[in-house]
Amino acid sequence: WFPYPNKTMFFVDLLDSLPRLRLSDAHMQMIIFVLNQCGARDVPSFYALRKFQELLREKCAPATVQHRSVHGNIFYSNDIRDTIAMEFANPQIAPHFHPYPEIQPNGISEAWEASRWREIPRDLLPPMMALGNQHFFLDELAQLANGQFIVPHEWVTVQGARCGLCRTVTFSELTGLATIGAVADLITVPIADFRLTFPELLAGNAIPALAGALFKLRSTASAMPNPLREVADGDELFTVFVNLWADDVSGNVSKQYNKHINIYVSNMGLPAALLQQEYFVRFVSTSPNATAPEQFSAIKEHILDTHKAPRQCYNAVSRRTCKFRIVAQALPGDNPQQSENCSHAGGMSTCHCRRCKNVRRPAEDDGTNAWFVNNFEPGEPRTAAETLRFIEEQFDIACSGVASAVKAAQTATGVRDSIASVWIDKLVEEARRLQSAGKESPEVIAENLMIWLWNQPGDKFHPLLEWAGLDPHSDTPVEILHTILLGIAKYVWYGLHSSWTDAMQALFVIRLQSTDISGLSIPPFRAAYMMQYRNNLIGKHFKALLQTQIFHLHELVSDQQFKLAKSAGALAAHIWFERIHDMDQYLSDLRILIANVLDAFTELDPTRIITKAKLHVLTHLPDDIPRLGPGVRFATEIYECFNAIFRMCSVLSNHQAPSRDIAIALANMDRMKHMISGGFWKEGDEWAQASDDVRRVLQDHPIVQRHFGWAPPVVHIPGEVKPYKLSPADETILNRCEPHVAATELNITHTAWKEGVSVVAEAGDICKVSAWVVHIGRISKIHVPIVEGSMALTKPLIALSRYSVAATLHPDFEMPYLRPATGSNGNKDIVLATNVRFIINVQHDCRAAGCQPTASRAVRQERQETDQQALSIQHASKEYWVMNTHAFHNAVLLRRVLGRNLTAPKLNTPNRDEWLKEKEVEARYTLVTKQQEATAKAAETRARNRLAKQKGDADAAAAPETSSAAEGQVNEGAQTRSRGKKRREDAADDDAAPPQAPSAKRRKQR
Repeated sequence: WFPYPNKTMFFVDLLDSLPRLRLSDAHMQMIIFVLNQCGARDVPSFYALRKFQELLREKCAPATVQHRSVHGNIFYSNDIRDTIAMEFANPQIAPHFHPYPEIQPNGISEAWEASRWREIPRDLLPPMMALGNQHFFLDELAQLANGQFIVPHEWVTVQGARCGLCRTVTFSELTGLATIGAVADLITVPIADFRLTFPELLAGNAIPALAGALFKLRSTASAMPNPLREVADGDELFTVFVNLWADDVSGNVSKQYNKHINIYVSNMGLPAALLQQEYFVRFVSTSPNATAPEQFSAIKEHILDTHKAPRQCYNAVSRRTCKFRIVAQALPGDNPQQSENCSHAGGMSTCHCRRCKNVRRPAEDDGTNAWFVNNFEPGEPRTAAETLRFIEEQFDIACSGVASAVKAAQTATGVRDSIASVWIDKLVEEARRLQSAGKESPEVIAENLMIWLWNQPGDKFHPLLEWAGLDPHSDTPVEILHTILLGIAKYVWYGLHSSWTDAMQALFVIRLQSTDISGLSIPPFRAAYMMQYRNNLIGKHFKALLQTQIFHLHELVSDQQFKLAKSAGALAAHIWFERIHDMDQYLSDLRILIANVLDAFTELDPTRIITKAKLHVLTHLPDDIPRLGPGVRFATEIYECFNAIFRMCSVLSNHQAPSRDIAIALANMDRMKHMISGGFWKEGDEWAQASDDVRRVLQDHPIVQRHFGWAPPVVHIPGEVKPYKLSPADETILNRCEPHVAATELNITHTAWKEGVSVVAEAGDICKVSAWVVHIGRISKIHVPIVEGSMALTKPLIALSRYSVAATLHPDFEMPYLRPATGSNGNKDIVLATNVRFIINVQHDCRAAGCQPTASRAVRQERQETDQQALSIQHASKEYWVMNTHAFHNAVLLRRVLGRNLTAPKLNTPNRDEWLKEKEVEARYTLVTKQQEATAKAAETRARNRLAKQKGDADAAAAPETSSAAEGQVNEGAQTRSRGKKRREDAADDDAAPPQAPSAKRRKQR
């Protein structure tokens, strides 16, 4: 049970390290007590357990480091360098690591196939590629197997094969000159074609007088050998791209908010299928006191340190040491956090976009419509360098001591930096103090204050603004959880239900509960619950509504509301693509769908795009996808899920040092995950890993896998069926067999049949009876043949009700619709189970068929049917079916089957430019003219009140007798109150007097 002294110590430590089942010290002490009472062997004491955990944490866990921020806040972090090193040393993770950008002819799916990895400065690109024991570096001369000389310019993979994009070299022995080709003329060379490295060329004198040859470069001069060769010192040197997520999270499980700022990290060199598991989310830091910029400053120091001195670790794939550098790829998060990352003033500021310079109000002298129209598309992009210049200008203004001028500058630019604001307040206060002293001129005071500022230790502005290879404006992608689900979908849902009567709400609940969710990959609806808590829904509810609500809104909404719901559903399905095959076509469609949603909102309320910043932010999504991959690749749901683990660690802290306690608890979890996964750590001078018994606990026990958030890949064989019961062969089915089925080796006459429960489609979907699939049809029965004698399952058959796709779209839903196919056997058909391609979602067209809520169903409680009845939709017998193209699952496959004529989006607003001009007039009236009228009316009211008061004062002065009488009444009342107060004080001072019970009348009033 290495590294544990015995089996009991290991399992007790395992119990204490489960992420989703956190145990307090009291729990652990009780467990140890019970084990001792039961006579278990080798049970450690609670103190021995904690000491042994501390010993293991020093060996193979991220180091928990203390930091003191520029504002004096103390917090702890788990060293991100150790975290990445442990992933290299983990045999469950390292084989999946993809270190080089992939060049795809068109379309992307994973982060390394996008362009972001190739945008970073060249000195941060993956610097080398290994071929056996040979290490080829960028910007070094190398020789190919065919004798050609090249200089690698960039390392990539092409269709999975490792290659170098190389510059050609021509060498003249006559002149002793070598000419390196231009970057524009790069050639792609597989790494297998490389033969000699630069040091080998020098050592072997492969080129006469190479050491003294003069290189005539057409571009930037480079030194050979690459300086990083010496830094690598014989190890492979990798570049690791990471996403850094930050947000404010409550440390409490209860509703009482206990704010912590958390930062997590994900290794973007891993496949998306892994990154969507909690096992692969890594905690970095937390603090209830230090802000995100303060924590980013510490993380930045660790990351940039790897650029100067790459971290050495063990590579579980090559079984040798390697080194790596870390590059921050992106900063996912919710919109307020991303605005803070960009030093942006937020969505309610005049310049309301963190990505561009668009504004949400026209200037006083702006008579054009550009301020409004520009919000329907991305504006002039912001850059980190420009934001930094704006902050420096604010420092200059602050040195004048005029706080209002600083505020005006922040309003004009939309730049407000949380760290700079602290320094600005100090500068304004000190400038005012020095100016009031009058010993120096304002110019001298300002100059001295700027010198003082830049001489102070620590950050003067957000550390993300000066970070090699990172621009927080362009690298804070549009996050689909908060922008789509908790933004667009939430606005649509509120606009729908807020105008419904109780009867309309009840009708929608019945329709929603009757939805066929087959092929949607969502949990069953709890429609009554969703309507009861309609203003408190979360992301999973909005995800389900986007895919289904359009089929249930007839007779409940206006045409404009229906158009908005339809546009939102079409957009969401497009954004949730997991693979993009044609990038240009995808982006063109995406821009049309975004325009349709924005236009639908504007039709209902022209000011909505101004008051809701998320609507404009959505226009930047087409810029993010080519750089970072499909929208689901930078979604943050998995981080939000990981927050549950953080909260349990926070609850079990003693709250004296919460940042330290939480960091240590999560480091212990990473340690346990590393050890039971077979990860390596340094044991003296050797690299060790846990024993086979320890490693098998994770491999052999699904319960342990679930508790650690690790989901091993499940392999489904296409055509595989799950049998249900023995049933006699159906002669009608045999007669309808397609020719290619009858011609198989299956001996139908000597076959018994089992009825099947489900079949595995080609795409891996589990398709049950009544599911809709492509072969386009609905499964009516699954037949599993059993060959007599061998009892081997062979060639199952699927009975389908076949349907044909209409040539035109549904006039209301703008989706393909189905009609029963015609043929010699009607619409009944038999196909091999292996011919089922994938599952789809099809809804009954209740709107056209006139389906009514006249059916009833028994209400289930406590997993039993009660005598209570609930209404449900009684579907008409009309075969009206609509293919749900708002469904997220298999959206890409479905569109490739249907073709562009049935799936290409169309712009809903003709003459859009003229239409936007009209809407600008309405928005201007609402935001400007109407506000001016309200301000003028308020001024008139105040003036009228002042006149009334002045008239009242004059009347009071003209009637002294009345005033005197009133004054007497006031004095009398004051005396009465004074006497009452004295009686209460006397009663309070009289300790012997018992309290008086309230009278019956007073009790009733209370």
